[in-house]
Amino acid sequence: MKSTPSLAVSAGDLRPALTALGKVRKRGKAVPEELQHLQVETVGRSSLRLTATDGETFLSLTLPTISPEKREPFLVRFDRLQSSLRGARVDEAIALRPVKTPPASLYPQCPIVRSKPIELGPAAVEAFHHAFGSTSQDPSRYVLQGVHLDPKGKGGTRFIGTDGRHLFQSHLFPVKGLKESIILPAVAALASPALKKADTWKLRLSQGRKCASPIFQIQGANWCLTGKLIEGNYPTYQQVIPPDSGFKARVTIPVDLGNELIRVLPGLPGRKLSNHPVALRLAESSVSVLARPTDSAPCEELILSSAQKTGENHTVFVNRDYLSHALRCGMTKIEIIDENTPMKCTGDSGILIIMPVRSLGEVKVGHSRSFGPGRTEKISEIKRESLRSKLRPRREKLRAKPESPRFKKRTPTPILMKKPSPDQKTAENPDEKIAEIKSALKVAASGLAELTACLRASRQHQRQTEKEVRSVKKTLRSLRQVEL
Repeated sequence: MKSTPSLAVSAGDLRPALTALGKVRKRGKAVPEELQHLQVETVGRSSLRLTATDGETFLSLTLPTISPEKREPFLVRFDRLQSSLRGARVDEAIALRPVKTPPASLYPQCPIVRSKPIELGPAAVEAFHHAFGSTSQDPSRYVLQGVHLDPKGKGGTRFIGTDGRHLFQSHLFPVKGLKESIILPAVAALASPALKKADTWKLRLSQGRKCASPIFQIQGANWCLTGKLIEGNYPTYQQVIPPDSGFKARVTIPVDLGNELIRVLPGLPGRKLSNHPVALRLAESSVSVLARPTDSAPCEELILSSAQKTGENHTVFVNRDYLSHALRCGMTKIEIIDENTPMKCTGDSGILIIMPVRSLGEVKVGHSRSFGPGRTEKISEIKRESLRSKLRPRREKLRAKPESPRFKKRTPTPILMKKPSPDQKTAENPDEKIAEIKSALKVAASGLAELTACLRASRQHQRQTEKEVRSVKKTLRSLRQVEL
């Protein structure tokens, strides 16, 4: 019987592609059978196209193929393809072959958008990703689940993203051809490494009276995303941006210090508290970050050695995730009005407005440590001495434990390794020692195998005995009913 020819893709190309495609498809038993598959199409002689959809959003990626062969479109089950990648090397070939799959004609067809493309340069794409990180994940706030593209005439276009508690507004970018504001849905696949690259996007829009629901299409270097635009009125975001004249304190955080803060912020105390709060403290001669496990506990203070501050002294509590997002966007300048007013972070791509969080209890510093790039995070002397006092009794107990007869009684004696005699010389070659250890391990393994066999035989004998006892009991019960 002639086997069905298959296409092959390297595991290094397929693995990131499946990560992105998996964020588009739906999961669950109620999902139709065809939507649990990927569509495979050959493109030219040396590449193929994989497509995933949830019925409304379509994502296609073009990958180079190892075995070029012209084939008709067919479906491949996503789970089966994902399992074939487990333990595969980067250069290993993964075969794509239809195995008991529905026909490709049942797969939904991606809509075609023929409008003139609107080019988004690498800087605009980066601003889109920054706004993408500020969008809402709340299903009840449908309009905020997308990035708002707001054209300002000849001045350019702004990229806006907000969840109601923090807001990103980009600078003006020249985007030719966009005349009306739109809301692009924040599809999770756009944040995957396979799509998140610094390349130029081509945006196509299908709007007008003839189109029942507006459709967008974003085309990258080797991928294409098609779906429906979010319809609705975006909130007036300009109202929450404070005027520049109202700020009373400013902080500048160097880029290298900001990168270190991104690494440290998730591990600071208070991660399990509501809103994950940390405080930015501006003192007379220092700038620091405060964190505490509870609202009544003393704070751990990180003194930002290379940060610069001007203006008044304030202590503002904010969500650490929003502060990390601002630092990832390269925003090194922070401006503060007071403890109850939104904080403004500024960078090369735009601004990020962060709402403060409420803090209960008095702010007390338990211990401080200096923090900065290239500097080890040293524990304060007070905390160091407290740790020493806690560990000292345990160390003394461990040192005294080997001398007690109880400890000597419980010390296991080596069984497998033979003790060398005084006259016997120690082998100088380590290979001989390794050979001795291997032989001892083989003896131990054979002993364990014999023990396992004995236990199995004993268990089988016990089951046979129990079976015989049950048979005797059954016979005795039947004899009781016999009348003499």
